[in-house]
Amino acid sequence: MSKIGIVSDTHDHMGNIGKIVEIFNQEKVDLVIHCGDIVSPFAARHFEGLNAKMVAVYGNNDGEHKGLFMTLEGNIFAEPYILEYEGKKICVAHHPFIIEKLKEKNVADIYLFGHTHIKSIENNPFVINPGEGCGYLTGIATVAVLDTQNMSVDFRVVK
Repeated sequence: MSKIGIVSDTHDHMGNIGKIVEIFNQEKVDLVIHCGDIVSPFAARHFEGLNAKMVAVYGNNDGEHKGLFMTLEGNIFAEPYILEYEGKKICVAHHPFIIEKLKEKNVADIYLFGHTHIKSIENNPFVINPGEGCGYLTGIATVAVLDTQNMSVDFRVVK
C-alpha cells in the first residue's frame, strides 16, 4: 500500500508545518506533494523532518524562487507539474483554473491544487484540494492523505 501526503498553502506557519510533518510521518506516506504557497525558504526547511520525498509547485505567494529551489534541492517546479507515480499521472498546480483547463485535455489520472484554502474532492476525474495547511483563512488547517492502492482520500485536521 502506498500513500501520498498532500498539502498546500502553509504560508510560513512553522508550527503547523511541524505538525504536518508529524502527520505524514505517522501515516508513513511515501511521497509528499505541496501544491504551493510555502512562501519562504526558512519555512521550507521545516519540511526536512519528513521521512518521504517532497515535491512542490510554486504558488502566487512564493516570492523567493531561487531560495526555495535551493532549500528544496530542486524539487519545486513551475505549475503545472506532471509526475508519474505508481503508473498514474499526477498533475499538480496551485491555481484551480490551470487544473480546469488541463482536465479538459485529460492530461492526468489525478489532479491536485491549492490556492482556495478550501478542501475539496471530485471524482471522474480525481481532483483534490487538501485545504490550507496554515489555517489562517478558514480557521481549520487540513492536509490530505491519498491511498493510491484503493484511491481513497482522508483529510486530516492539523492540531
